[in-house]
Amino acid sequence: LTRLFGAAHLNFTDRLKGSAGLRWTKDEKTIAGTIQDGLAAYPPALTSRSNAGEWKVWTPKFNLQYEAGDDVMIYGTIARGYRAGGFVALSIAEPSIFTKAYDPESAWSYEAGAKIEAFDRRARLNLAAYVQQLKDLQQNVFSNGSILTQNAAEARIAGLEVEAAATPVRGLDLFASLALTDAEYEKLDPSTAAAQAGAQTLPLVSKVQAQVGGSWRIEPEVLK
Repeated sequence: LTRLFGAAHLNFTDRLKGSAGLRWTKDEKTIAGTIQDGLAAYPPALTSRSNAGEWKVWTPKFNLQYEAGDDVMIYGTIARGYRAGGFVALSIAEPSIFTKAYDPESAWSYEAGAKIEAFDRRARLNLAAYVQQLKDLQQNVFSNGSILTQNAAEARIAGLEVEAAATPVRGLDLFASLALTDAEYEKLDPSTAAAQAGAQTLPLVSKVQAQVGGSWRIEPEVLK
């Protein structure tokens, strides 16, 4: 694994700031192994395979930040991320795909929001809206009795997040948060497990998440 990174920070005005960063990553991986050559073979036979892969990925990030007031900051961010590629590590039913490579998946993220403080910083409010465009998603695909990973989908995730916190009196902290998320497949290979299950949305993503709570701190007189 080799990485190179560079970043620049600019102050356009006293209130407007920006930054840009660029990371270059080179992944080099190898795999070698021996598995049973098919489920029906008797007596069981073994087959050995190996493979090597190299992936090069550019991941930039851009940020603008504007101080609208002493207690109000507005920002916008664009960034690209990725999940590394790899190899199919187990496929006894179809040994020909053992060690087959799949490529990295990538995501462009766009986010805008604001951070607000009030009442001498005893109250805070964070707002954010974001969109992620995912490409070459690594999905499980059925192939002749085996399950392999391959780049077989594209998706879009959009959401809104609100976080609030306040300290109305000494020792009392209150907080609340709300997150709304829409995560849908835009393209999905029919041979994937998700498509065969009729999935329209990405798994393990909640549409609504909310939290409300607080804490009260009592300081013994001896510690004051």
